[in-house]
Amino acid sequence: MAQSFLSNPKFNQFLVNKTWEKVEDGLIPALDHVSKHVIEFDLQDLFARFTLDTICTMIMDYDPKSLSLDLPNVPSPRALDDIAEVIFYRHAVPTNFSVDSKGG
Repeated sequence: MAQSFLSNPKFNQFLVNKTWEKVEDGLIPALDHVSKHVIEFDLQDLFARFTLDTICTMIMDYDPKSLSLDLPNVPSPRALDDIAEVIFYRHAVPTNFSVDSKGG
């Protein structure tokens, strides 16, 4: 079902439109601002904000505007990074445990 949704031409056009809107209304103004004011910034953080705003806009029809010129502190991306790290750690370093014969 997800595959048919994601391969639908209307969804693809919607994705392209929303991405370009965020590039024009968020990414370009942010890059322009930091370059004009010679502000040091983290490019990876800027792209993460772009991704978050784009995905939230497409999925929830809500733009958290984390890619605004003041680059506000948004806890959601950090929380998602923490979740991904925990999941990776749980799979990369499995815990050893023993199960007794009684199922406990």
